Amino acid sequence: MSVLMCICLCQHDLGDRLMPAFNSGSPVPFSDVNLRDHTAHAPRWGPDSSTSEVTTIQLEFIDLSRQTGDPKYEVCLTLLLLLLLFLFLFLFVTLPSVL
Repeated sequence: MSVLMCICLCQHDLGDRLMPAFNSGSPVPFSDVNLRDHTAHAPRWGPDSSTSEVTTIQLEFIDLSRQTGDPKYEVCLTLLLLLLLFLFLFLFVTLPSVL
């Protein structure tokens, strides 16, 4: 097996282990993922994920889809991207009127 093939298999394996983060019941993924058990949950300190975690995962999963040629990692972000777009537009429209 070539080194590139081994890397591709490892990418798929890691991506599949991270997918349970999107079983959160909302477009926002869980931040804590147990890679061994393929489970995920909200952080122990509270129910929310940070903005930086939520937006960084977009870049990582889009790149993972493109590196592996498997669109499922990018597709799972669709609802998250729509939610972030909605929040941006909401803030863009409402903040100028508040200031």
